[in-house]
Amino acid sequence: MNAMTSSKFDRAALEAMLAVLRPKLHRYAARMAGSVIDGEDIVQETVLKALQALDGGATVERAEQWLFRIAHNAAQDHLRRRQRERSRMTEADMTQIEDPSGSADARLAAAASLRSFMRLSVAQRSAVILVDVLGLSLSETCEVAGATLAATKAALHRGRAELRALAAAPEEVAVRKLNPDDERRLR
Repeated sequence: MNAMTSSKFDRAALEAMLAVLRPKLHRYAARMAGSVIDGEDIVQETVLKALQALDGGATVERAEQWLFRIAHNAAQDHLRRRQRERSRMTEADMTQIEDPSGSADARLAAAASLRSFMRLSVAQRSAVILVDVLGLSLSETCEVAGATLAATKAALHRGRAELRALAAAPEEVAVRKLNPDDERRLR
């Protein structure tokens, strides 16, 4: 599917490709956002933007990388929006959105499983997800992230090193309280 040209890539081709690629796109988006639900929102935004681009006559040479690039940009936009929202929220707002019905143990387990990964920078998280989780090559990762090969290699190397360091850290050091926004996302 990577070799599809613009003359063959239309709405039908996009729908066929999404039937195969949607799980990988969702996995990438969910891990970038730190939330399965936010990941679904990002995938839906990706599909919408892809359809709009096709309707606008976009030329698509490598469709899979094109879709991942759209997903990457949508994830970055989502993270920026979330950062802006975080800066507007007060602590009183945070207590109003708590889910008291949820189990404290389940929230703690979810926090522990995401905590280390969410501590990576966006570039490191993206590189690790695209290469190690989704199996993209370095060149494909560069194209998706819009980064140079050197920057991608550095982000991948640093992300892997940080994950190893966090995994090797003593339990009481690695398990710290999440900031309120991360805690809200996990709920």
